[in-house]
Amino acid sequence: MAMTTTANPARPICEDDSESEDEAFHQFRPSAGIDTNKLGWNFDENNIKASGLASIEFTGTDHQGKPTGEKWTVSSPPPYGAKVSLVIKDGVHAMVLMQGNFETTNHPGKVFNYVLMDRLFQFQSYRLVDDITKYDGYSTFVTMDCGTTMATADKLVNIVKEDLKKKWAQNLLRPREDGEESFCLYYAMNVLHALGVLKNIVPVESDLWKVDQMTKVIKFVDPSWTSPHLLIDKGQYAYLETKCGKVLAVSGNSATPGEKIITWSRKDEMGQKWRLTAEGYMECQHGYVLAVNGDSSSEGANLCIWNRKQEEGQKWRWDGRPEGSWGRIRNGHGHFLAVAANYEHDGGRLCVWSSAEEDGQMWRWSAAHSDGQQPA
Repeated sequence: MAMTTTANPARPICEDDSESEDEAFHQFRPSAGIDTNKLGWNFDENNIKASGLASIEFTGTDHQGKPTGEKWTVSSPPPYGAKVSLVIKDGVHAMVLMQGNFETTNHPGKVFNYVLMDRLFQFQSYRLVDDITKYDGYSTFVTMDCGTTMATADKLVNIVKEDLKKKWAQNLLRPREDGEESFCLYYAMNVLHALGVLKNIVPVESDLWKVDQMTKVIKFVDPSWTSPHLLIDKGQYAYLETKCGKVLAVSGNSATPGEKIITWSRKDEMGQKWRLTAEGYMECQHGYVLAVNGDSSSEGANLCIWNRKQEEGQKWRWDGRPEGSWGRIRNGHGHFLAVAANYEHDGGRLCVWSSAEEDGQMWRWSAAHSDGQQPA
């Protein structure tokens, strides 16, 4: 997935319900290239509706939630779908980012690349964004790739309308657990569930909540949810995502021994799905394992897929267990799985390298969009 950008959280904002509604509105004041619509849960629950398979119609509201009489439609041309990410802004505020092709009747002929959604106090916000890197506060974004959604507009509309009926949590550190209150994380998990990608979420810690608290929220939204890490521990296949924003992939999805390993945008391909076996092999769904060419112990050696052998260049282990966080992967020679030059685009070369605090050496599991069964 293209959108996985990490940064050290800057000065945290305080999601304190003692702030005025006006301050809450201006905290996310739109910048150039951004359209914003505010929806107030206690003003008009009917100012959003699905107007087509992939279209949503809004009735405009001002910063106090009062209708302005303006109506506009946001649509995403099918059948492309949209890439979805969970965003944690400033270390405390959960948002949902959708990446695709979005159009609005406000700007005929203009195509926006992103929709950024969140809830703060009694307002839900939907921002059409042309260039997400220019969004105010982008430098503090920590994002988690959640996969691709093909959900219809009515599923999203239904869930956000239900959320509008809930009051903002009085205590964000201890929100009610009966579903009567909402706050940014609860709203975001509901949206991800409506988009069909909640299954890919791994709970993470923020400045506002712990991993176990986020786990409780997810389980409340979807009692059937199981952590992707638990699926991997059961031997199922998953994507191995680098902090540079791509996933570990066999070039061309080839099932030929000796094929090189690269990084690429996520696709539903067997050559992008891996599992770490009990013996320490990193096996792709084609049945071959991740190997250092010629079992080289040299820094910078390339990687390929190969038949299993008792070689140190085929044995891998986590340098620390990345439960919901990033970690490094070391081979038997003591070198780390790395993206050469921290390359952030499709086609990055994979090699082994000495320890370095670089994005290209940081990895995490992300649940696969398949049944995870072993290859025949």
